[in-house]
Amino acid sequence: MSNSLVVASAVNENDGEAIYPVKWNDDFMGLPVIEDQRQPTFNFDEVETIVSKAEGQDRLLYALLAGPGLRVGAALALQAET
Repeated sequence: MSNSLVVASAVNENDGEAIYPVKWNDDFMGLPVIEDQRQPTFNFDEVETIVSKAEGQDRLLYALLAGPGLRVGAALALQAET
């Protein structure tokens, strides 16, 4: 998704006009072209295998990522207190 789609999606509630009308020049910004982007997905059996073969803290991490769908950054920021 380009930056222009994110900013352009904010509209006011009265008439649906853009709140932040911005004209982006993607060519000028020199953004990299991302091709063949792939986001892997796993079915239940694959997740179960991954979690069962992991050891220690990695096992908990993989379960947290798969179960509630926690993002990696949020999962790594968790701290256990006793």
